[in-house]
Amino acid sequence: IWKTKLEQARNQLWDLPTLSVPLSLYHYSSRAGIRGIVSNKEIWLSDVLSMNDTRDGRYWIEVFRRFILRKSVPDYVKRVFNTSDTFGLGQVWHQYIGCFSERRDLESQWKQYADEGRGCAIEISGEALSKNSNDGSAYAYMRMIYDRLRQDEIAEQMIDSAIHLARAEDMT
Repeated sequence: IWKTKLEQARNQLWDLPTLSVPLSLYHYSSRAGIRGIVSNKEIWLSDVLSMNDTRDGRYWIEVFRRFILRKSVPDYVKRVFNTSDTFGLGQVWHQYIGCFSERRDLESQWKQYADEGRGCAIEISGEALSKNSNDGSAYAYMRMIYDRLRQDEIAEQMIDSAIHLARAEDMT
């Protein structure tokens, strides 16, 4: 029952019930990258531990660490967040990410991912992506929040919800 309650708190904080996948998503890449996607009929995801900028998939650890280390959480939780920047990645579990945009013409994406504007953006059906996720158990769709204050607010509220739930259920 605690897992259901924690998921409800998470869904409320992240406003997940209203988080719908857009009709179309766009993946920006070089011409060679798009050619590979089209010819192989697949998009490869990047392993967070072997990316050029591995912070892309691990930044959340830093966001949560700031609050976990000063909150009333079990010592083992503090140790996990304080002793590792990988949080078990590559050993306990693996994290792969792909980047899609809701906008078809986003200058920052053209510059950073599409070879300074010489590449392409491929349109992907958001409905098909969502339908093939097996209700989120095959892969997850997550909207990125770039506002630092909003990130902190959600992380702290999520930790507080877990603490209150643990106390209410008399969990150690």
